[in-house]
Amino acid sequence: MSIPYFIWKGVDCRNLGIMVETYPPMVKPKERVEQVAIPGLSGKLVIPEGDYPVYDNYLKNVKCWCRPSADMQAVCAFLTGEGLLVLGNEPNRAYRARIINQIDFAQIVKGREYRNFTVPFDVSPLKRIWPSTAETVFSFTPDAMGDVINSGNQPCYPTITMTTDDEGTIILQIGANLISFNAPAAGTYILDYEAQLYYNSATMENVSPLLTSPRVILETADVVLNGAHPVSWTGPASAVSVLPNWRWV
Repeated sequence: MSIPYFIWKGVDCRNLGIMVETYPPMVKPKERVEQVAIPGLSGKLVIPEGDYPVYDNYLKNVKCWCRPSADMQAVCAFLTGEGLLVLGNEPNRAYRARIINQIDFAQIVKGREYRNFTVPFDVSPLKRIWPSTAETVFSFTPDAMGDVINSGNQPCYPTITMTTDDEGTIILQIGANLISFNAPAAGTYILDYEAQLYYNSATMENVSPLLTSPRVILETADVVLNGAHPVSWTGPASAVSVLPNWRWV
């Protein structure tokens, strides 16, 4: 039987002598909405914040204990900052998280160096696939078009890589999304829609002003979670690849 664990910023907590006593519950995050009371009417009018559901961060409190041999200075240094959190009861999902509150290390038994404590992870509400290499990159050429699949249950913000043979305007269509941009020269360009950046992969030059389309997201198809989105384009692109960045609540 596997010892309960978590991975924080790529490091397994067991390597530092930390053992998980209790995993936090799985949580459906709170949707961020505005509630308006209408005079003379019961209840409230609920107004979503955007066209797609947005959610608030929440705390995942992980109850742990340390072996007597654990280096407490190393443990304290480990439990800081921001990164990806993987919990042993959800081994194929990762949360973007930050440790922002204090951690109290209490001695369990007098005269012994076992200590228990709770790690308060402030987590982003949407989970990602873990490891990240498990996510599919969809690649296309003019002679081999196809679909991008959103396997998550939330809209995803893709990273799109395009190789061009010449300068010019490229109009890329992914499902219902049209992306129009200018390639200033032949080369490889990356559109990171989560960061809202468009740059040359060789020089890392930011060419975002040449991006003329709005934010792009890949919706799930109607209410079906496994959404397929046909890919096509016009212009001097010789290859396109799409990393969907799947997300789940």
